[in-house]
Amino acid sequence: MNGKLTRRNFLISGAAAGIALKFNQVLADTSQAWTEIREFLFQDKDIRKGSKFIRLEAPERPPNGGDVSIRIVSSYPQNKKEFIAKHYLVIDENPSPIAGVFSLSPKNGNANVGTRVRVNAYSNVRVISETGDGELHMNTAFVKASGGCSAPPMKDDGIAKLTMGKLTLVQAEADGSGETRDFQLSIMHPNYSGLQKDQVTTYFIPPHYIETITVTNSAGETVFAARGDISFSENPSFDFSYIPVGKDDVLSAKVVDSRKKVYESRWPVQFA
Repeated sequence: MNGKLTRRNFLISGAAAGIALKFNQVLADTSQAWTEIREFLFQDKDIRKGSKFIRLEAPERPPNGGDVSIRIVSSYPQNKKEFIAKHYLVIDENPSPIAGVFSLSPKNGNANVGTRVRVNAYSNVRVISETGDGELHMNTAFVKASGGCSAPPMKDDGIAKLTMGKLTLVQAEADGSGETRDFQLSIMHPNYSGLQKDQVTTYFIPPHYIETITVTNSAGETVFAARGDISFSENPSFDFSYIPVGKDDVLSAKVVDSRKKVYESRWPVQFA
């Protein structure tokens, strides 16, 4: 073969790519894992696949299956009339496939959410977004990673306990384009999955993970909430947006883990 891309070869390769894409979409929709998860979460509700309103950003082949950055990007309106109320983040092949459920409202300004997760095997990762009036929109990415839920902790348990529960809220600099501000909540927590082994004793480390996260404003209104378990990464972070209620607004975060330990902190919103 001379290596030249003839029109015929181009058409054949394009057709093959199209067939492969459709085949992957069929696999994503008909896998046994997704069939069961879908029935559990949504019963027979209609889901709009490949929604133009929702995009899932995920690396195809991340270097570390225990720390995979995921970003949900939404172009759906986020106002009192139309808004995304929930994002369901599903990792089909994880031991606990419902990785996270994120609750939002018109107070967010937009429905973009970012976090870091564990991916245990080559898997479809999907976001299913539920609007305020009950419509479901889905988009999917395929992530080639393995061993994320059993990967050894990055820190010794003794060191992890010293910083466990420390919360940090970072606010992005305002870009002057509107009232919406971007925030990142970081949580120091080993988020043990129960599938990891102590590198010294070789015994399994008991599960100990974050279950709920709630962020409220100075008026006591919830502006961001998340539920999850072992699929969140060690020391996870959560990106979200919010429209402050005024110059004296304060955001408070409350995190509860699987041992019912509560971690709390608060920060004034910066307007500079």
